[in-house]
Amino acid sequence: MSDKIQIDRHILTEEIHQWQQLENVIRQVAYLYHFQEVRPAMLQSKSELERIYSQASRFFSKHSLDNVLLQICGDCNIALSPENTMPLLLSDMTEDCRKEPQRIFHIGPVFRRYHNVKQNIRRFHCNFNIIGHESVITVIQLIRIGIRLCDRLGFKNCYAEISSFGCDICRQNYIEALDKYFSHNPEAFCWYEPCKELPIDAPASPDYICNNCHAELDYIKKVLTNLMTRFEINPRLHRALYYQNGPVFNICTKEKGKKIVLGSGGRFDRIAKYCDNTYIPAVAITFDQEHLIGLLRKNGFFRAEHHQHSTMLCSESRDLDLTMLQIAQELHDNELPTILELNSNTLSDLRKKAIDKGVSLIIYLEEAALRTGKALIINLVKDHEDYIPLSDILDTVIRLKRQIDVL
Repeated sequence: MSDKIQIDRHILTEEIHQWQQLENVIRQVAYLYHFQEVRPAMLQSKSELERIYSQASRFFSKHSLDNVLLQICGDCNIALSPENTMPLLLSDMTEDCRKEPQRIFHIGPVFRRYHNVKQNIRRFHCNFNIIGHESVITVIQLIRIGIRLCDRLGFKNCYAEISSFGCDICRQNYIEALDKYFSHNPEAFCWYEPCKELPIDAPASPDYICNNCHAELDYIKKVLTNLMTRFEINPRLHRALYYQNGPVFNICTKEKGKKIVLGSGGRFDRIAKYCDNTYIPAVAITFDQEHLIGLLRKNGFFRAEHHQHSTMLCSESRDLDLTMLQIAQELHDNELPTILELNSNTLSDLRKKAIDKGVSLIIYLEEAALRTGKALIINLVKDHEDYIPLSDILDTVIRLKRQIDVL
């Protein structure tokens, strides 16, 4: 690759349980609203993405897409997907959307070249999409989904910021005003959305939208009020990719009086139209998982990782490996997890390693004991060890597992 992708960090084993806890909550909320999970493609045609983004918003005529798209190599026409929505619109799924609206969500990586912060970066995003229905109710439902998700994650007093980027009739006036403003104030623009607000002297979208768009925004306000959903009007919602149209929104919380944006969404009918030249109504909400993980750690949301029962097997010599593998196979046949310790260790070192890995039982094979048909069993839960017949190993492990499951 011509560009080395710089990432925040690797997601390693000691923290993966936190990601799993977050994704479990995401899937619970998706199930509640009957959203189906999909896995979008990560590789896209660079020229196709440039064509679609540029047609969807004249904004990119002055702010090059080279600042966003991360090309695989200098000579090829393949880019890593900068978002998870575009691959769906370029897929065969759009045929199903024309027959029946699709409620889908996806969790996965996106790749962007962040010009302002001088780095290429991989992020993990979660998106909820409703594709194939133009009712304003779909926007309201995604606002409610966003707030419910954030409530379940323990964020206090969540609320929506709402605005509108306008329809095909009035939207271009707002985009042209932004173009002009950013041309004179380039430092005000940032490709990395969460990092800052638009300045107070930036164009306010409600000043440019038509009466119909104002009426649509008023309807959203009325429904949210009746649903007792907290919201504020933000006339200067910022987006890194200004291809959205109609209602746009953020899901926010406040900490010590400071606003924190947790997720963002809006309609993207315009960009859907340029994928295959047919109109596809669509709306989405996106959450940056790494952003959420950092906030959740700070808030103490994550439970300590629960180490379920597992058995460590070790032998004092390689001559006993076959017996060790036979025991492991019997345990696996009974859905009992094992760890094969392949390095010879003293028993004290083996105990320490097992405790570090959250193991509850050690089976240690010794040549002298095997000649009598026995193996050494070390119960780390009760801090007890004994030699038992090989034929009793399975029952002993099952019994200990039941004891641990009760704890």
